[in-house]
Amino acid sequence: FYRIVTSLLGAVTINTDFTGTNVDVRQINLTRFALFRPEQREFFLQDADLFEFGGIGDTDGRGTLDRVAGQSGRPYFSRRIGLSPTRELVDIVAGAKLTGRFGKWDTGLLNIRQDAYADIGRKNLFVARASLHVLDESRAGIILTHGDSASNADNALVGVDFNYRNTRLAEGRSLLGSLWVQKSETQGMSGDDLAYGGSLSARNNTGFRWEARAKVIGSNFNPGVGFVSRSNVEDIAAEVGYTWRPADGRFRSVYAGLSAERIERINGDLESERLFVRTLELENRQTDRLFTWYLVQKEHVAEPFEVLPGMIIEPGRYSFESACASLSTGAQRDLSANVSGCTGDFYDGKRDWAGIDLSWRPNAHLGLSASYEENEVQLSGGSSRTTLARLGLDVSFNVKWSWETFLQYDNVTDVTAANSFLRWIPAAGRELVLVLNHEQDGSPFNRSAESTSSNIALKWRQTIRS
Repeated sequence: FYRIVTSLLGAVTINTDFTGTNVDVRQINLTRFALFRPEQREFFLQDADLFEFGGIGDTDGRGTLDRVAGQSGRPYFSRRIGLSPTRELVDIVAGAKLTGRFGKWDTGLLNIRQDAYADIGRKNLFVARASLHVLDESRAGIILTHGDSASNADNALVGVDFNYRNTRLAEGRSLLGSLWVQKSETQGMSGDDLAYGGSLSARNNTGFRWEARAKVIGSNFNPGVGFVSRSNVEDIAAEVGYTWRPADGRFRSVYAGLSAERIERINGDLESERLFVRTLELENRQTDRLFTWYLVQKEHVAEPFEVLPGMIIEPGRYSFESACASLSTGAQRDLSANVSGCTGDFYDGKRDWAGIDLSWRPNAHLGLSASYEENEVQLSGGSSRTTLARLGLDVSFNVKWSWETFLQYDNVTDVTAANSFLRWIPAAGRELVLVLNHEQDGSPFNRSAESTSSNIALKWRQTIRS
């Protein structure tokens, strides 16, 4: 990384190794659509906000809409680079990035040479983004991409967007809005390659809050370095809620609300429908929280899919409901916890889910976290129980030395993964990281389990200031 001038940062990478990157938190996917996993690699996280487009996926954490569907339609998603669709590492031969802020302009350029893998040849992947600050707090911009990280076909995309922001309304209220349109061109595909949408929201932390959004994604819309979980769909969603903040008493806030979302095929057939009733959320002045909700879903399954190994959801229309509750203590406590659970219908059967997260930080030097969740799914074709366990240890010996270890296991893949980072920071701008990664088949308590992969790496970072 080299700061050319105060407002312009250049970055070059060669034979890239992402040693020291935080690992993904494992998830068990019980849907027929891809999960959205956040970027963890520093090279792509640096100035990532300059590449954001159209407010797609933007949330303040309070929203109850389908967040994966909300992310769908991104023209650029950096996890498409250097990772295969099955999340296997793909070598990056070299890359360069240029990001800057000049007066009213924000700009970002990215070019990556990705190595060949499987039957995909070496690819040159390019992204260009520019946005202009207009009005007082709004932006208008354009994005261009070229290349497809997972295909040998030529691919290009162009998109324009306008993001409106006004935080100067009476009583501290704000109004946010967006409009965007994209068009992709893919070798061998023609027509139905547009995607467009918009949103409007008032995310007030007191009183009424609301949000509405809509998007259309054509059947041949194909962002080569973007993210689409569903295509050939029209997605319409809305949310409303109310927050009451008592002036005194035990509670800091009381919230209730609901959201609704309907995703249809462009021909009008239902694909998914979701009603999320946030029945009650109580938070006291110590930030302990009680949260209860009720979920009603409709799914139109056009083709069979495997929800869990050996368990097939057959084509048909399904309607199911579930009730859930969560109780958590404030994160500022030495020992904090979150206990959650749901019970209800699931396609043509039932599903019960429960989870617990614990975090213990007795002092500034030691942190221990543990979580465990279990799903019991019963369908007409059989039943299955899934477990997911995580254990974390964080030790800060002093201001220079620290040690982080993360252990994960799930019984769907039946794989245990351990990641350990030993960091030494002798001075500001200098860092040495020793990384150990290990995977084995079977649970961590299985002494006869075979190791599937192990690697150790050493990384040194030096910041030079002049």
